Amino acid sequence: MRSTRAARLIAARLLALVIVCGCASGQAAALKTTQQAAEQGHAATLQTLQQAAEQGDSEAQYKLGRLYLVGEDVPRDTQKAGTWFLRAAEQGHAMAQFDLGSLYSLGEGVPQDKRAAAKWFRLAAEQGIAMAQNWLGVLYENGEGVPQDKSKAAKWYRLAADQDHMVAQLYLGRLYENGEGVPQDKHAAAKWYRLAADQGYAEAQFRLGVLYENGDGVPQDKHAAAKWYRLAADQGHVEAQHNLDAVYTTDEGMLQDTHQTAR
Repeated sequence: MRSTRAARLIAARLLALVIVCGCASGQAAALKTTQQAAEQGHAATLQTLQQAAEQGDSEAQYKLGRLYLVGEDVPRDTQKAGTWFLRAAEQGHAMAQFDLGSLYSLGEGVPQDKRAAAKWFRLAAEQGIAMAQNWLGVLYENGEGVPQDKSKAAKWYRLAADQDHMVAQLYLGRLYENGEGVPQDKHAAAKWYRLAADQGYAEAQFRLGVLYENGDGVPQDKHAAAKWYRLAADQGHVEAQHNLDAVYTTDEGMLQDTHQTAR
């Protein structure tokens, strides 16, 4: 009797083990099938994109170029990226023009050519692409690929800055601070630095802190200077860290105020 019960118990346990193993095996098979379906889906999508690009669809050409640029679903190949960006850019695709300009500026996938970079940045900039406007401003400021012209640099920086491009806001503020390409105007410099600083740009926070510390374009305010230095310093900005230490060293009361505020 006992042997019968023991045999039944063993059989039940074996059955449970088979069921559990079967479930696990089923789950693994299902996962493998899902992965295979996903891979097939990616392949089908890539094939569809490739066909559309070869048929002259500029958006497909641009997207295919981006895949090659970042190495998504295909091996990274900046030369192929440049080829597809060119085909889309020649049809007036603004972002393809910008990305192609970037490749020429950096010399990735194409020979480095600042003049070609300026050409494609300009075409994208004229379509309102803020990143292209900013980079065209950089080329004009430095005289790379175009004759150096800081007034034109200011023009393109302003167009990008008006679209909240924080790097352009910083660069435009710097031109105003130094009176390069525009009349020197520390108040305008502070305005553009603040807009970039409010977006968390450490360099702009640092420069705004300098203006507050010296009373240039804004009322002199060591507490405001320390605030902006601290925000930049917290992001690892070395000069801001040094200036913040200097402010605290020359004004021990401010350091005590900071500790009290922290509490």
